[in-house]
Amino acid sequence: MGTRIANEHRMVTFGLSLLLAVSASQASLEESVPFETQPPHLIATVRVSPVLAFPDFLSLSATLHAIPYVDIEAGAGWGILIVSAFVRGGPRLMLRDWRGPDDTGWTLRGAALVGFKRFVMFEDDGPHDNVNAVATLDWTYWGYRHFGLTLQAAAGALVLLPSRITRFNQVLPDVRLSIGLSF
Repeated sequence: MGTRIANEHRMVTFGLSLLLAVSASQASLEESVPFETQPPHLIATVRVSPVLAFPDFLSLSATLHAIPYVDIEAGAGWGILIVSAFVRGGPRLMLRDWRGPDDTGWTLRGAALVGFKRFVMFEDDGPHDNVNAVATLDWTYWGYRHFGLTLQAAAGALVLLPSRITRFNQVLPDVRLSIGLSF
């Protein structure tokens, strides 16, 4: 059991390391312009989904937005009898921008993310590999030029691939409501 959880943590660590590496490479490509004078652009978001999610009842995630129009997200979740970790990515669009001249105000973004999610069930003897696809809407209030509070609604499907327990593909809903910080 401990080895399986350690493997889950390695997968999340790998995903977060990938996020940081891409962010660092993007930052090195930008000119050396003082932070205060840079136009506001979304870099990353960290979120928590407390109780308002299924199949995970609590999840933590980090999304890297440093690549223009692409999101890369990694996270971990906990349910009643499961622990999970995921990495997914896909296109992101700015649907609406209500920010004023001082760069404060609301934005609405949408994304379509596809990736890999691994479950470890406490009653089982091995991990379950799954395909995960979700559509997201992110409402962010930018109270400061480079800092905002985000509410995310995500809905999609989790395709359980055949394993020792399931002999055929099964589809579960994957929904969550998260709060987080964007910068």
